[in-house]
Amino acid sequence: MRNARIIPLRAAMLLALALLTALPGGARAQDDTAREGRTFLEGVLEDALSGEGRDVQVIGFAGALSARATVEEITFSDPQGTWLTIDEAVLDWDRAALLGGRLDITSLGAKSITLARPPAPAKAPAPPPEASAPFSLPELPVSVNIGSLSAEKVTLGKAVLGQRAVVTLSGALSLAGGEGKGNLSLKRVDGRKGALTLKAGYDNASRVLSLDLTAQEAADGIAAGLLNLPGRPSVSLSAKGTGPITGYSADVSLATDGQQRLAGTMTLGATDTPQDESAPAAQRFALDIGGDIAPLFAPEYREFFGPNIALQVAGERGADGAVVLEQLSLTAKALSLQGAARIAADGWPERLALNGRIGGQDGARVLLPASGPRTSLREAQIDLAFDAAKGQSWDMSLRANGLTRPDLSLAEATVSATGTLQRASDGTPGHVTGDVDARLSGLRPDDPALAKAIGSSLSARTQADWTPGAPVRLTGLSLAGADYNLSGDLSLKGIEDALEVELRADLRAQARDLSRFAALADRPLRGAAEMSLRGTATPVSGGFDMSIAGKTRDLHTGIGTLDPLLAGSTSLALDAQRSTDGTRIKRLELSSDAVQLSGNGQLSAAQGAAELSARLSDLGLIADGVRGPATMTLSATRATGPWTITLNANGPGGSAAQANGTITQDIATADLSITGQAPLALANAQLSPRSLSGQARFDLRLAGPPALSSLSGTVATAGARLTLPNQRLALGQIDAQARLSQGRADLNVSSALSSGGSVRLSGPVTLSPPFDADLAVELRRATLSDPALFKTTANGDLRVQGPLAGGARIGGTITLGDVELRVPDTSGPSYGDLPGLKHRSEPADVRRTRSWAGVIGTPGAGAAAATGPAYPVDLLVRAPARIFVRGRGLDAELGGQIRLTGTTTNLVPQGRFDLIRGRLDILGRRLTLTEGLVNLQGAFDPYINFVAETQTDGTSVRIGLTGQASNPELELTSSPELPRDEVLSLLLFGRGVTDISPFQALRLANALRTLSGQGGAGISERLRSGTGLDNLDVTTDANGTAQARAGKYISENIYTDVVVDTQGRTEINLNLTVSPNITARGRLGSEGDTGLGVFYERDY
Repeated sequence: MRNARIIPLRAAMLLALALLTALPGGARAQDDTAREGRTFLEGVLEDALSGEGRDVQVIGFAGALSARATVEEITFSDPQGTWLTIDEAVLDWDRAALLGGRLDITSLGAKSITLARPPAPAKAPAPPPEASAPFSLPELPVSVNIGSLSAEKVTLGKAVLGQRAVVTLSGALSLAGGEGKGNLSLKRVDGRKGALTLKAGYDNASRVLSLDLTAQEAADGIAAGLLNLPGRPSVSLSAKGTGPITGYSADVSLATDGQQRLAGTMTLGATDTPQDESAPAAQRFALDIGGDIAPLFAPEYREFFGPNIALQVAGERGADGAVVLEQLSLTAKALSLQGAARIAADGWPERLALNGRIGGQDGARVLLPASGPRTSLREAQIDLAFDAAKGQSWDMSLRANGLTRPDLSLAEATVSATGTLQRASDGTPGHVTGDVDARLSGLRPDDPALAKAIGSSLSARTQADWTPGAPVRLTGLSLAGADYNLSGDLSLKGIEDALEVELRADLRAQARDLSRFAALADRPLRGAAEMSLRGTATPVSGGFDMSIAGKTRDLHTGIGTLDPLLAGSTSLALDAQRSTDGTRIKRLELSSDAVQLSGNGQLSAAQGAAELSARLSDLGLIADGVRGPATMTLSATRATGPWTITLNANGPGGSAAQANGTITQDIATADLSITGQAPLALANAQLSPRSLSGQARFDLRLAGPPALSSLSGTVATAGARLTLPNQRLALGQIDAQARLSQGRADLNVSSALSSGGSVRLSGPVTLSPPFDADLAVELRRATLSDPALFKTTANGDLRVQGPLAGGARIGGTITLGDVELRVPDTSGPSYGDLPGLKHRSEPADVRRTRSWAGVIGTPGAGAAAATGPAYPVDLLVRAPARIFVRGRGLDAELGGQIRLTGTTTNLVPQGRFDLIRGRLDILGRRLTLTEGLVNLQGAFDPYINFVAETQTDGTSVRIGLTGQASNPELELTSSPELPRDEVLSLLLFGRGVTDISPFQALRLANALRTLSGQGGAGISERLRSGTGLDNLDVTTDANGTAQARAGKYISENIYTDVVVDTQGRTEINLNLTVSPNITARGRLGSEGDTGLGVFYERDY
């Protein structure tokens, strides 16, 4: 501090000395310059003012031979940059006065001074405690007098005082014969009001010090900002006092908005005066200050301080450098702190006493005046005691109750510590020990996940040991919760100089139930784990040498491909080291019943090497449908260039993969060849309930960035089969090939359908979202069926164009062959579902079968399907004829075409399949269909509508079958309107219900069962299905003669039927469909009657 006080004097004297050297006979000529281009005088000043961490540049020095010298610019810099700039400095002085031993400066000033920030702190050795000497002004070889010290504009950056400020500076300074006087005035000139004046003087002879400091600022000033006063009030500060330094006292005062907040006295004095005035002397100090500072804080904190806060400090710094704090007292409404201490000259405490309490009256909660989240408590107490005169023991206790923050609450916290403190003596180093025990109860974090992980109580304890120059040791460390704990030992080396701290650890952690951490990890964790860590680390350099070992039991993470590998007992071992030479993994091992993994490696800035091997006991654990062991080895080396990679993998069923090539250090570019084959069943986890079997062979090259656009080569299948259980379909003999190039794949896939027919797909698709494609799909005699609903064959050509991720257009034409549409019976099985049935200890294969059968669903599958992407559709479905609808007494043939438009999630059909011919049989009564249609409305369950009408006994009867083919509704109406059973009785027997016999009533009930789907297929239908005919009918003619009619399509457009009656007469009919509107018909009877005609027909 003494050196800092004479810097202005030093600068002025150096400037004067530099001017003298410029006189004739000086050390060098004026035009002598250094290599950097500076003048000699500029160099003298720069070298003299610069120092470690401080660089001074003097630019534009002029007037060395005159009484008025000027400097264009002076800059002061540190490693962070320039922090002080002085522009247009002027020195007006009397050079001849130096010959008389005086430095007489008329004026010393500058036009502009800019202090951008405080200088970076320079590291300097602390003086020894005994170096304290009585205060005195420096004795200079010349007297100094600066009549005027001024600066027109002084700019202070925001980093200096918290806000930018512009002030003017004026003052004067004199130092002669051991007596110094000075005054300084600062005034803001940037539009805000603020001023500071300082008048000070000291005489070495009388040892009298005078000080008069006054600072005043308007609202929102520098002082209010630095103190963070609410409302930023105006501030007034003063410190005044005059007296001998051996008993000096100054009055200090702080006021805001014109109201005094703090007032008191600061006292400095000497207990005695040594005979040698230069020898160290004992110095007393005291501070007694108080007032109402509550208004200086936010309103919610004023209850903590109350109307009066008081601070008393009294003590002495001895001649030997020891510090005695006789009194420390700080009191407020909710705070009481009392203490005392004695610190020896070597820094070791000889006495410590501290007692403090925070708490409201009658246990009321107190809001603490602390930054950050609002924190309140009911009571806190601290006690600390040590007295070397009574022994080496020390003890400390801390207790807090009812602590509350927005993010947590704590019922009680206690910390107790005891130990010994032994001061160094007789060559024996000092020694400190301590036993620390801490407990938290009623802990409730606001975050539910954190609350479940931590629990409501925690306990911690350790034994500490420290000797100067030795590491700080924490032994017996323990942190415990409800069912988890951390234990071990720690040591910190180098903590005294903090340059390179070394941490040495031997820790063990155990968690008996990992589910408590599930919400915190955002994973469904289960199981148990334990882990140990041993080694050293240097946080500053980032070096370490660590060994980690761990075990888990039945670990579950919710990751489907990982959990099967971690079932049962799993162990982990890792030995790693990092230094300036690089990072080295000496050992990496992971072992469980399902997987064994091992590896090692090392990496430096220039080179590296790594090896990794793994073995799976059963690949089926992570790939559904594949069984058997799998192995993998990987080696990577690097010497200044890219990494050279060699990978080999082998699995069940002859699956294998090899990869060889190079990858750059930043993984930005690769050149790899990848060959092998793999079971297609690896994709089954993503395809479920669909499944793939067979092999995929690949021969690929990755050249460029690690992206699909850099991949080229081929992928082909062998023996592939795709099973679609929900569609009751399988694609076998799949011959698929994909040629990859420039970010796209050209597909060529053909397959046979298990139901009959084939399908072929070809075209390109991009390999990156949204997966644009132009695919052609060919159907050839593809048989589609639902055993309970329909069966047909289809030929078609389809096109899929656009993004497969959503929006691709599906269009084309499908031509249907024979279509058998069955209106199913609804009698159903004789058993039903068992509500509430649960499967216990269900084997995995049983559950998989039930899932594939659709008995159980995958969570989220329904939502995913409902919210899947939509694809525009423009699809023409043609069926000119031969659509047969049968069941429930219905036997009809239809034809036509339908255009499906809209999207896959909202199909809009245009057109329909209309009735060609048909009848409805009810208990031997045959009705000819008058209306009939089949329409598609978005699923393989078409909409049907059939109507038959007849007249009986003066009543018009209408029978309709309408709705989804899987469950149509029967409509039975009449005109005039009659009950349903009455209408059916009239239709079947020509009389009302009341007029029929019991046997006829039984037949009526059977007819109702047939129409409602309870009667099953009739005899005629079973005969027709067994013989393969398209039509089989048994009727009677007008004379009561029974006859049978059998019909069959013998080609796409030729239909024939044969009629035989009980009289032996036969008739053959032949229909030739020339076009959709023209039909040729011929008839030949056994009695010689024939007929031939051409008919033009059109639907309206």
